[in-house]
Amino acid sequence: MAQLAITGRKASATVFASNLVVADKQVLYMTVYGPSQEIRAFAQLLMDDGSRVELVQDGEVAHEPALQNIKASNVRLVPHIGNGYSGAFIVPTEDACLLIGDSREECYKIFTRILDQQRFVHRDWYVLMFQEVVREILPLVGSKSCWRYHPKAIETVIKSHLAAGTIIMPPATAQLTIEVPKNNDKK
Repeated sequence: MAQLAITGRKASATVFASNLVVADKQVLYMTVYGPSQEIRAFAQLLMDDGSRVELVQDGEVAHEPALQNIKASNVRLVPHIGNGYSGAFIVPTEDACLLIGDSREECYKIFTRILDQQRFVHRDWYVLMFQEVVREILPLVGSKSCWRYHPKAIETVIKSHLAAGTIIMPPATAQLTIEVPKNNDKK
């Protein structure tokens, strides 16, 4: 089991990490649990600018992720999960553009829902978009599947594939004709 040790100016706390996803030394997603007092101290220290985190595996420091840009709105506490333990997790901000799930397939489904709701992307292009716009971030701890996508790249990829002819615009599914009566009563 991996542990996260956080040290601030006046206090420290050690908790158990069940999931930890880090990219460019930044914590993107994290779930931890431990004694309630340690979790409260851990959450408090996350908000302090001078705090330092160490991922401890097999008794040795394995990684030192940065804690920049973690806001209170990104930290969630789960009190009283039993036996005097509590939990906490850091969720990514909306602008982080992360897909987090239990598997690659679940992340793909999340991505397709995003394409359906926010972008004009034909369903035949979903696999291509996932292959070209989305990059996997391997977790340091845990088994969560995490993928980062770049929304601005979607339009660029579509334009380049349309220009290259590797994808084509689908034909219209319906045509709509509106008749406008001519007004011959000019006076």
